[in-house]
Amino acid sequence: MSDFLRKSCICKDLHSEIVGREIRILQQIDSTNLEATRMARQGAAEGLVILAESQSQGRGRSGRQWFSPPGCNIYLSVILRPAIQPSKAPRLSLLAAVAAAQSCRETFDFLPQIKWPNDLLYKGKKFGGILSEMNTVANRIGFVTLGIGINVNATRSLFPPDLACNTTSIRDIVGQRVSREHFLKSLLAELDHWYRVLLRDGFSPVRDEWIRISALHGQRIRVRNGDSTLTGQALGLEGDGSLILQTVDGTVHRIMSGDIVLEASG
Repeated sequence: MSDFLRKSCICKDLHSEIVGREIRILQQIDSTNLEATRMARQGAAEGLVILAESQSQGRGRSGRQWFSPPGCNIYLSVILRPAIQPSKAPRLSLLAAVAAAQSCRETFDFLPQIKWPNDLLYKGKKFGGILSEMNTVANRIGFVTLGIGINVNATRSLFPPDLACNTTSIRDIVGQRVSREHFLKSLLAELDHWYRVLLRDGFSPVRDEWIRISALHGQRIRVRNGDSTLTGQALGLEGDGSLILQTVDGTVHRIMSGDIVLEASG
């Protein structure tokens, strides 16, 4: 297996209609999302995928840094220009989480769980996440940059101490070093498939699949958003991608943002 991503290997036999019809691979970049945003503003076509071997300013949700060591993981962003209302853009993050989970099952024969909205977990440890950023023009979506970071071949020793205890990688999960190129081919194909499903059939098929593999459905959770905390049972997703939470007093809340903590069972 090559230590570097090769466009020829990723594109070979890649059957996709939108996502990945153009791929650019960079050795180092500040952030694939920032680069995709720059390219989108210059008129780059929908489906352009930006891949980087490393990022100096990789970002996660809520402004957190995404640890991006070189040559071992996947850091990608794709430009999308969906003809949907801006209020429905959060659906794209949920779609990406479903696509990433399905590509893990197809490529490595394990199905991760998804923690709302889009963290990929295996046995409670995180190995992937999604960052979706939207640009609007006159109350419509100009473009969305959909960023995906997945720990593939990083070993635990690479992670900073504050991340190592709650973080894993596909290499740790399956017990051996794996091909990033092979996984990328599956990931791009799954992204393309679920994006076309969303455009053709709406959000319902994506939501149903997300609920099926979610780590939260029916679980007791805490949701922290700033200084406020809600505790209750996760019941599913609304059509806009918000989380449905029922508190002990029976009140149903729609959660649009926040950090989720699974409550201990028993």
